[in-house]
Amino acid sequence: QLMQIGKADAEGNVRFPLDACYSLRNDISLDDLAEETLGYWSPIGYNAVDGTVEEFTGVFDGRGYTIVNMNLDKAAFNKEVDDSQLELTKQNYTSAGFFAKLGANSIVKNVKFENAVINGAYSYAGVLAAEAYTADIERIEIKSATLNLKDTDVAGTVVGKNESTVVAQAFTSSSLDRVSANVNVISPSKVFGGLVGENKGGYVVYSYAVGNIELFNEYSDLTFGGIVAKNETISATIDSRTVYSGASVKDCYTSLNFTYTTETAGNTGNIHAGMIIGTNSSYSKTETFGGQDHLQIHQLFYLEEYFLLYIHQYILQLLLQVYMIVKI
Repeated sequence: QLMQIGKADAEGNVRFPLDACYSLRNDISLDDLAEETLGYWSPIGYNAVDGTVEEFTGVFDGRGYTIVNMNLDKAAFNKEVDDSQLELTKQNYTSAGFFAKLGANSIVKNVKFENAVINGAYSYAGVLAAEAYTADIERIEIKSATLNLKDTDVAGTVVGKNESTVVAQAFTSSSLDRVSANVNVISPSKVFGGLVGENKGGYVVYSYAVGNIELFNEYSDLTFGGIVAKNETISATIDSRTVYSGASVKDCYTSLNFTYTTETAGNTGNIHAGMIIGTNSSYSKTETFGGQDHLQIHQLFYLEEYFLLYIHQYILQLLLQVYMIVKI
């Protein structure tokens, strides 16, 4: 049934619209799909017939269940179509993920992914969603994912691009709350984040990323961040005023193992890398601000530092208790 969300039948009727509410009843595997998919996943919202993409604006509640064996590889799918000479419509999506795009007021929560694979070159890519605009994403766990994204522009293990947008004359935040990822990156995109590729005026809180990443200097410019690759303030004109929405990364940690290999001799391109955030950018505060007026990056820890802090706090609490007992 998941393959049919947003798809029209022969009469043009949409049985599972993109603005409805959905929930999982149990764990599901996507490697046993209908014959027309050849076992490959097509992003929800993508129309293979005319190549258009529509945003998902409904509610998707995984209820803690796991989606297993999602395989996104349009080049491999198209080759199998050619080799088999089956009368199937080739795939040409540029936003690769379980969802192609999450739109305003969409909610996706309580879902896990295991053995997710994304191969190929895309504009945006992420296991949960390639792009998210004013979406509410919470309690997402990527239990295992393998990404081979050479020549992809922007990608994150969970979401490629997370962007706040103007809704009802005000910035409405797009957020990721309590999400985690365990990822193996064979080849990164040009902009790659352990959780999010680009965070434009959005929130990423109480989240972490672990895994292994192989970095190459095959691009003229490479931006990598353990949580977010590019963290950016954005602006919009509302009622003749320029207002801003700051990007926030809070209470997150990462323990990613990454290796760097010289792929192209003589490549002297720019490399921006950080274990938490690759790059930050913000507008100067010269006009009226709406929402957050600056970038927030605080209470960020590497995994080892996180546990050390916890241990230190625990010891201090014990010492305080001993002191109070002795004092009494």
